[in-house]
Amino acid sequence: MGKKLNGITIVAVAAATLASAGPAHAAFSDVPSGHWAASAIRYVAEDRAWMRDFGTLEFRPGRFLLRRQLARAVVRAFALSDDPDPSITFSDLPESDPYYRYANVAVKRKWMVRSGGQRFRPDDRVSKTELDRVLVKALGLRREVRGLDAIQTAEGKPLAHPPGFPYLVLALELGLHYNHPTSSERRELIPKENVLRADAAYALYRAALARGTYRISALERYRTVVLPRMNASK
Repeated sequence: MGKKLNGITIVAVAAATLASAGPAHAAFSDVPSGHWAASAIRYVAEDRAWMRDFGTLEFRPGRFLLRRQLARAVVRAFALSDDPDPSITFSDLPESDPYYRYANVAVKRKWMVRSGGQRFRPDDRVSKTELDRVLVKALGLRREVRGLDAIQTAEGKPLAHPPGFPYLVLALELGLHYNHPTSSERRELIPKENVLRADAAYALYRAALARGTYRISALERYRTVVLPRMNASK
């Protein structure tokens, strides 16, 4: 019974809170029905305009995702009504640029950051680590990130871990990345790898469906992480 209620909750939340600007006018000629990310692309770029960067005829799933495209997608999905902060400016993205508003809001919400002072780097490619970080922050999982970042042993000693570890764990828990079959394992993403638009569409789709559901509340266990005491075997 619990599983049925959870399913109903997911559908209800998606229908009530995730609809955004852009009616279903898109039908992409470069995304066949058998494409592994077809359902996700339909959700984020046909039914909604979150990733409709190239009009209504092409999605270009095999192209690399750019930072400006990520900013627009995540803001349209999670902060559509937010206004830009006039104090936030970019040396490489003028206010007249159609992506400026989204970059501004993404930086204002601390989902994305500027580098080298006021550079947004709008045309830089997005790595898996950056995509995970942006989506995890957009989902409001900052306390879970802090907990994983402060992971410690039962003796109270901090446990060393690689950069991006909290976002990797939470992305895995949320299933943000497609589990390709054994025959296509080379498509599995590694942290520093740049993501394709198809990968990003799937991750955004999964994050959007998770918002406001038990999948998010279940992650509260990561707010404090202490490893169990390991006893030497006799």
